[in-house]
Amino acid sequence: MSERISVRDIDKLYIDAPEISKESQIFVNVREGNDIVMNGFHMHSHYEISFIESGNITVCLSDCVYKGSQPRVVLIPPFVQHFMIPDQNTHYKRINVSFTEEFVSRLSDEWVVFRKVFKKSGVIVEPDESDCENFRHILSLLSDDIDDRRRLYLLLYYVSALGNIAEKSDSDTDAVPRYLVEAMKYINDKYKEKVTAQKIADRLKVGRTTLMMGFRRYFGFSLHDYLLKIRIKQADILRKSGASVETAAFECGFCDAGSYIRAYRRLYGVTPTGRR
Repeated sequence: MSERISVRDIDKLYIDAPEISKESQIFVNVREGNDIVMNGFHMHSHYEISFIESGNITVCLSDCVYKGSQPRVVLIPPFVQHFMIPDQNTHYKRINVSFTEEFVSRLSDEWVVFRKVFKKSGVIVEPDESDCENFRHILSLLSDDIDDRRRLYLLLYYVSALGNIAEKSDSDTDAVPRYLVEAMKYINDKYKEKVTAQKIADRLKVGRTTLMMGFRRYFGFSLHDYLLKIRIKQADILRKSGASVETAAFECGFCDAGSYIRAYRRLYGVTPTGRR
């Protein structure tokens, strides 16, 4: 259980800290709703701490998968493949803190110690209700327009508290077979092409049935639905940039606009133009 921290406590810590450069970056954002489009399997160049407050979520890191509805925090280091898929029928909320290596590297040797909390492939921890209350408080302070040095030490306190929980945590995670990770990467790269379960299975040297059952067991959806979700996500991006439904469908692997619309309706209950 982590202790609640105050701004005064942070002030005491950073009195003699160096100035943070103007190029330093840290962002806090909230994703919430009942109709969240998944990001697909992806990675980024920054660190991310994702506090999932609510929602029945499947969290997949490169070496484990977690399914559940209780609050949890996912720590993701740079360039680690991951994705989070919320159940469309439950309310979803997560608060993300994203920050660059440059933002924290001012502490030089000290950051090397804190960085270990993220582990090589990311980590999932389960805070109790008292921890959650404290984390909401920290994230509220981080969201405020305050001095970057204070934000830095708030961030380090947050990471340290998460590290303490991770040491005691026994999260119910399963190891994800490597072939499933590779299958997702393949789909993300080849979604514009004709992609079949058999083609992927042959490429990865696993049985087609094994591949398809693996998606169902570990992720709760079919390989085909994952492919459709990736295509829909990319089509949405094109449509936001001004492309027509027909153009977006063709560019993202659908044979025509009709198949794109049918897939959208089956997965999300509305047509592409009806979704907000």
